[in-house]
Amino acid sequence: MAFFSPQLLSLNPQMVADSLTGENGAPGALISVSDGTRFAAVASGLSDLDGTPAQSDQSFQIGSQSKIMSALVVLQLAEEGLIDLDVPFANYIDPALISGVVNADRATVQQALTMKTGIPNYTEVERADGTSMDDFFVDHPDEVFDGEEILELVQGLPAVAELGSEYYYSNTNYFYLSMVIEAVTGKDLGAVFDERIFAPLGMSDSYVNDFRDDPKEWGSFLEDDDEIYDVSGVLSDNNGAGGVVSTLKDMTTFFQALLVDQTLVSDSILETMTDFDNGSLDPNGIIFNSGLVKIEIDGLGTFVGFSGGTIGTDSATYLHVESGRIISGAINRADVDASATNGVLATAALTAGDAAWADTSSGSQFTIDEVSAADVDIVTSDGLSELHAADAHLKLDANLRSMDADDFMFTDGSQLMLGSRAGDELRTTAQTDDQLRGFGGADLLSAGRGDDLLLGGWGADTLKAGYGDDELRGGSGNDQLFGARGDDNLFGGRGDDSLFGGRGDDLMRAGRGDDLLMGRQGQDRLFGGRGDDQLNGGNGSDTLFGGSGDDALDGGRGDDRLVGGKGEDVLRGGADEDVFVFRASERDGTAELDTIVDFVEGVDQLRLQDRSIVAQSIEEDGLLLTLDGDGDIILLQGLSSELDLSLI
Repeated sequence: MAFFSPQLLSLNPQMVADSLTGENGAPGALISVSDGTRFAAVASGLSDLDGTPAQSDQSFQIGSQSKIMSALVVLQLAEEGLIDLDVPFANYIDPALISGVVNADRATVQQALTMKTGIPNYTEVERADGTSMDDFFVDHPDEVFDGEEILELVQGLPAVAELGSEYYYSNTNYFYLSMVIEAVTGKDLGAVFDERIFAPLGMSDSYVNDFRDDPKEWGSFLEDDDEIYDVSGVLSDNNGAGGVVSTLKDMTTFFQALLVDQTLVSDSILETMTDFDNGSLDPNGIIFNSGLVKIEIDGLGTFVGFSGGTIGTDSATYLHVESGRIISGAINRADVDASATNGVLATAALTAGDAAWADTSSGSQFTIDEVSAADVDIVTSDGLSELHAADAHLKLDANLRSMDADDFMFTDGSQLMLGSRAGDELRTTAQTDDQLRGFGGADLLSAGRGDDLLLGGWGADTLKAGYGDDELRGGSGNDQLFGARGDDNLFGGRGDDSLFGGRGDDLMRAGRGDDLLMGRQGQDRLFGGRGDDQLNGGNGSDTLFGGSGDDALDGGRGDDRLVGGKGEDVLRGGADEDVFVFRASERDGTAELDTIVDFVEGVDQLRLQDRSIVAQSIEEDGLLLTLDGDGDIILLQGLSSELDLSLI
């Protein structure tokens, strides 16, 4: 029986991450460990200078780890006959890119891969007049440092090593390899990486940095004169030398496919990349070859991978060869004694004697510790399921639909109850936090006394909350969801669903269909979806959001807040003092009519967010208000005089 304890798996990685953010450390640190079956990720410290805690699933610039991907693609293109490794890379690119750069006209693709060109490293160059890459960022903070600036830094400089025989680490080599990749494929580097690496492996959080607004990316920081500066906005096109943004999970996926499962590239390419007998010995004692390095540490073992540093971020991912574990890490400050590589190595040392990681027992039955069934998220991909809990994952050796509830034992006594493809009736009366899954068919799922999770699946299901704070997810059929005594979360899904709140303060979300949401008692929050939905708040002071369809909103009793959203909506506040909100985000280029059927001047309020009224007119049905932007109109039924706009 396999044992899965998210807390125990995370204990030592968390200790390392906390040490990296200690005194004189980085603001934030991330560490993950995977053995191919289990994955645990932790975070410590801060994501930004505003005090936002770091999260283990945040994205970051991986720096020179990008070189592994560049080398891989170059070798693939060579295998496909598009590149000859033994000819000058100048044969493939615009001659202007090599003009004035020492050895750039003679250095071969292979020499660039193995850092034997003697071409200066643009990230370390300081010209005779003192010009460096950092000067560009100071003088041109709103401009992108790209190929033109790279060439200006290295043009006219002497060779730093003998061409073809002497190793010298230079990012400029992989800048040129990036240009070769783009030239022979006719695509930009980001598209090539996505086509050959990210998309096939499902690395959905990885991309070549195009300076997009990535809400998951954490900040990067440097210190100067005892002041910490946010350098997240530095616009540096680091190309295939260091330009990829990724996550711990995605980098683990990449290493698993490349080095462990060995499914990403051909055997010959992998043999070339890991031929460290013919690699180059770095002055630091590591062996470099085609984007990868090999480190051997007495008493700890052999590591294959690479590290990467950008302005304000340091990261590393390594495979510990003896254990098969992949360890990835990142810190968001690059000028401290702590480093991601040290964090990875420290994690490897601690997990080597960690009983939680040493337990590699497997099978079709699982003991799950320190987490309730309701808190487990189950994800299925390529026919196999994974358990996700508290930033830790456990791969199952089967699809959950083929398994039985008896295959899972939770040490807190909670239950994972599984239905079938037919209509099932699943009911719990326990006080534990249970999970009920219906799968296919018209299921009846009933929660108990704990905080339970109910998932209907694909049929027309009926889900009933119980005494606790329950979460009900209807799925893809025309479902009915009933809240009860607790503060429940009800999610409709893809069908035409009916959601009924209960006594608590409930959260209700419609899905893609034409849904009915009834809040009943409590201070409820109701969110319409893409369809033409009906929302009724019930007796409490509720908040109603219509969504994108033509919706009908009724606040009911209480002081309610109604937001129609996109589409032509009908809004009724109901009894008491209500607020009707119209936002700039609702503009969609088409003039639409929203109707408020019971607006009482002096009692109810109109609230405009980044919008303004540009015209008023009295019509037969009431007062028409025309808004700025796309000309949306609000009809206040029954009003026969204009509003005092200064009060809105």
